[in-house]
Amino acid sequence: MRTCFVVALSFALIILPGCSPKGEVEYLVIEFDGAKDEFYEKYNLVMEVRDSSLVQLITGSFDKAEKRWFCPSQRPVMWQIKVFPVYTSDKSKYLFTVGSSTGNDLSLSRKNWCYNNDDLIDFMIDLMRVEEIRQFEGEMRQEEYDQIRYRE
Repeated sequence: MRTCFVVALSFALIILPGCSPKGEVEYLVIEFDGAKDEFYEKYNLVMEVRDSSLVQLITGSFDKAEKRWFCPSQRPVMWQIKVFPVYTSDKSKYLFTVGSSTGNDLSLSRKNWCYNNDDLIDFMIDLMRVEEIRQFEGEMRQEEYDQIRYRE
């Protein structure tokens, strides 16, 4: 959410830059980064989601998530899925992260807050094909990830 700053000078109203609406989410950029064990050397794996109904499903699910007062352990990190919306009239901003610790504690977070939405966590894990990434032998780069993504 943006904060607008308005300054009134001698009866003139000046709206400072950064106040205009972001516009609609055009698409999502989703990045997988593995860190340890079977996810080691499996990072910077990127997917763009351009289907408007899927974009709405993901952003709407996060918007409905409730803040949690207690966050599961997020360290040490096993893997993370980071979601960035790309707006029609603004630069992309970080939306949320789904992560797993080495203790298999799953979390949904943004900045210093955790959120409750197990369905969204499961959906993002399936969408990014985390289990197939886990089972891939050795180092994985974008080319190998694309082969997994487009396999039925």
